[in-house]
Amino acid sequence: MATSQDKKGLVAPELGNLGVSVDFQSIYSDSLKELQFPYSLKTFDQMAKSSVVASVLSAVNTIAGQADFYLDSYDQSDTHLSRKKFVEQCLFYDMKTSFNQVVKDFLTATQYGFSILEKVFRERRYTEGSLYDDGKIGIKYLPLRSQKSIKDFKYDDMNRELIYVLQSVSNINLLKSEEAFKKLPADRIMLFKVNSSSNYPYGRSPLADADMSWRVLEELRGIETVSANRNINGIPHLSCPSEIMDESSDDPEDKARVFKLKQQMSRVSSGEQTYVITPSDRYDQTEGASAQYDFKVVTGSSSHLTALGSIISRYKNEVFQAMCADILTIDDGQSASSSLTTNKQTMFNMFVEARLREFIEVINSDLIPDLFARNGWDITKTPKLKY
Repeated sequence: MATSQDKKGLVAPELGNLGVSVDFQSIYSDSLKELQFPYSLKTFDQMAKSSVVASVLSAVNTIAGQADFYLDSYDQSDTHLSRKKFVEQCLFYDMKTSFNQVVKDFLTATQYGFSILEKVFRERRYTEGSLYDDGKIGIKYLPLRSQKSIKDFKYDDMNRELIYVLQSVSNINLLKSEEAFKKLPADRIMLFKVNSSSNYPYGRSPLADADMSWRVLEELRGIETVSANRNINGIPHLSCPSEIMDESSDDPEDKARVFKLKQQMSRVSSGEQTYVITPSDRYDQTEGASAQYDFKVVTGSSSHLTALGSIISRYKNEVFQAMCADILTIDDGQSASSSLTTNKQTMFNMFVEARLREFIEVINSDLIPDLFARNGWDITKTPKLKY
């Protein structure tokens, strides 16, 4: 066994890598295709159209929007207080877009699992559109690069360090055209990731944890709609002699007659037709003297709708729970104690705070040091963004 003296002064090289597949489409071989990048983007878009998921995303944006951001100086010396003021000017006053918009663009990561903002700098001159004219390097804006336009993340040969992100900039499918894609170098972008492990670039969207419950919920809602329609309007039922319904013959008139009857029932069911006329002919006494033609509406019991509603509520709550947002179910016909409500609110606040920490970590470790480096200042003595 090696002693401490044997290891003194030695720096061993890195041995492993990120462990991702060659095509970088998925970390887990058994994961669902719908949750793999880039298919996950479409899945999360569909989920965001659901009122349940949309309400959670809206609540996250609303609460995060209440945060007051400020800068904490490296120390209280005149130099660092001045540099803190400089960064405040860059972030809160001198960008072409507001800092609140930057936060909103970052929060798209809550839906997609990651977001990419490009760092665009400029010299602080009036002629460049800046509010200041000191010649220092400031921030022009931090625009979002749509997740749907991101095609790939390229790493080095050892699959360890991100080199650049490949973005599609053309709506035309030009597979072999270099003009259809742009390379965004890693040092020109900020990559925000949600619940990310190691350097996995796609993060893990909270929506992925709610995916299964959401799919069941959407299917149940469809069943509920069909069931409610049948329960309210019923299913039209027409009885008539078997020879009328016989379309097995080669006579075109038989087929046309049966088609017309089916079309008539379909129109009644959809509300396009408000009445049905049937003959009053009856069978003779030997056949029971019953009517040859009869029309009625068959309705079902409403008890199954009540049972279906409780099942829907359960899966709806599971979607909320997956995103720590079941506080939103308190006024949805559920009763809860004051302490339980407080605990749920605390959990959701912690969920939002986790997103804000992911935001300021990248700002403090990437954007502000980059800004200092471009102005020739010590990147180890930077102010820190807090909220």
